[in-house]
Amino acid sequence: MTVRNNIPLYELYGEKIVPKEGLPFNIQRIESFLEKTGTFHHAHRHPGLSQWVWVQKGKGRHRIDLQEFEMKPGLLFALQPGVVHDCISDDDMEGFILHFSPDFLRYEEQEGGAVWSKGNPYYSVLEVPAAAEPQLKALFEEILAESTDRRVGFEIIVKSLIQVLLVYAKRWPVLAKTPSSAANRLQLEFDQLLEELFRTERSVQPYADRLQVSIPVLNQTIKAFTGVTASEHIHRRLILEAKRQLAYTRQSISELAYELGFEDPNYFWKYFKRHTGLTPGLFRQQAQNDRK
Repeated sequence: MTVRNNIPLYELYGEKIVPKEGLPFNIQRIESFLEKTGTFHHAHRHPGLSQWVWVQKGKGRHRIDLQEFEMKPGLLFALQPGVVHDCISDDDMEGFILHFSPDFLRYEEQEGGAVWSKGNPYYSVLEVPAAAEPQLKALFEEILAESTDRRVGFEIIVKSLIQVLLVYAKRWPVLAKTPSSAANRLQLEFDQLLEELFRTERSVQPYADRLQVSIPVLNQTIKAFTGVTASEHIHRRLILEAKRQLAYTRQSISELAYELGFEDPNYFWKYFKRHTGLTPGLFRQQAQNDRK
């Protein structure tokens, strides 16, 4: 097991630098990707990019934010920007990997999606019905062909095809997911603001001020759609980021505390234990032992 100082940030082509091409999307066959990169991919995240992985053949393991899933035919993994994940697969795995920038889609097209919405670092694992597999294969093949040929208007066609994919995905069974945003503008705006502020603002007031609503209205709205208050969402997001860094990096607990906006590392230690029941050190030890 390799533990790094920071979780790598990858761009469209698996690079840790700005991609050479300016396209806001990329699609590859899994088999071609594995030939170039190998079958093990250590923990990383794609800032600003959604990643969709459809397995047609072969098996493997996909760990997403510390939750482990089997990779097998018929599953579609839909990851939103910022999710930390690693995977290992058979060398004969086949399927498709699609990346796209949320900004590639118009804002009004992003709202109301139970599977995908801008601003949340969440994921879904979908089961593609056998009857839908020919449609999905044709869809990915067409996206790949348009991306490869790059004829006039290909970006418009690819955008439309991705929208078709999102609609299809809403029809298929969800095997696993993290809490995602509801079809509500305030909820969506809160999710986006949470990604911007969670490291520096742990009280609800700054969020309510930016969204121009009262604290009770914000808490009641968020709780109505998700079952927990805005305050709890802030704590959960902060703890999730702390868990990611503890599990996947060598950052000291003091460094992590400062990065997450805690001036006193001892207070971070108490905060983390209060919300998880474990000290940061013990959580790191358990998480890294589980990954061996």
